[in-house]
Amino acid sequence: MQAPVRIEVTVKGPNSVKVRWYDPTLAADQLIRDRRYYTVRYHSFSIGQYVYVNVTDMPARIENLRAATDYKFTVRVNDPPYLSEWSEEEQATTASQYITKAGECPAVDDDTAGICVEECRADGDCDGAEKCCSNGL
Repeated sequence: MQAPVRIEVTVKGPNSVKVRWYDPTLAADQLIRDRRYYTVRYHSFSIGQYVYVNVTDMPARIENLRAATDYKFTVRVNDPPYLSEWSEEEQATTASQYITKAGECPAVDDDTAGICVEECRADGDCDGAEKCCSNGL
């Protein structure tokens, strides 16, 4: 059985990615018409061990990853009693937990102590389009 090819990993946020592949043993439409499933295997040096996720749909969304971490992903076909070899590895780095929003913080007047409406450490701590403007405090 042939291994999946054309592995693509798309970062969807700080804790998730979408893994897409092409199964050369399926028809061109890539519809699964039998009992096969896929195992997505991933690891990072910070985790130190492989994690295996069995999926029946393509593409697969992998959740509960660590933010700002390098991962390597591989996929194999499981069509009992047959198993393919692992695909080539594809690397991706999850997004940072800190979100940077467009725009600039207003300048602080000389007689103003840099008032913040709410305490924040990064733009991701603010709702909607609000920007964290601590002005260096």
